[in-house]
Amino acid sequence: MAFFRGPAAGLFCALLLAGCNETVATLNVAGPAEQGGATVRLAPKPGVSPAAASVAFVSISGAPEAASAAFAAELAKALAARGVTVTEAAQAQFLIRAHLSAEPAEGGGAGYGFVWDVYGADRSRRHRIEEEGADPQARGEPWQATSGKLMPALVQRGAGELAAWLTWTPEAAAGAPEAPATASSAAPLAYAPAR
Repeated sequence: MAFFRGPAAGLFCALLLAGCNETVATLNVAGPAEQGGATVRLAPKPGVSPAAASVAFVSISGAPEAASAAFAAELAKALAARGVTVTEAAQAQFLIRAHLSAEPAEGGGAGYGFVWDVYGADRSRRHRIEEEGADPQARGEPWQATSGKLMPALVQRGAGELAAWLTWTPEAAAGAPEAPATASSAAPLAYAPAR
């Protein structure tokens, strides 16, 4: 068996790992798709609010307490601004587990990211949201060195994706207002008989 060495080994490993990446959405309706190497984000379903599909964050792991608290505060604001209903786990239709990460970035600064796994009432995973980015100004231990701008931006993007995804769920659709009757669906006009 031949082994790759040098640049060929790096290319082989990169290609092998490229097949391990999960796409952003696991939604089986019109969700994001890969097009030409770029991830296409899910757009909200027209006329449907995410408010009827309630969520609860049941865990936030991977970060020190102060960073987790700052993340939770930013998240609460971002979700409220998008009309997402956040409630207690016992009442939520979707349960979310979040994992935060931070590490020194190659060439300086720090890389930050998170993964949110969204579970349905049957405890099966229904969706995954992943966001990541780099803060080139961060110096020292990543959780304490962040400039404070990157994670809020990532949270805003994640909250937008969650709100959009929720609009495509049956739970949100069930809470959508009935479409108003149009002229074509109204009963035909009746006339009194001519005398």
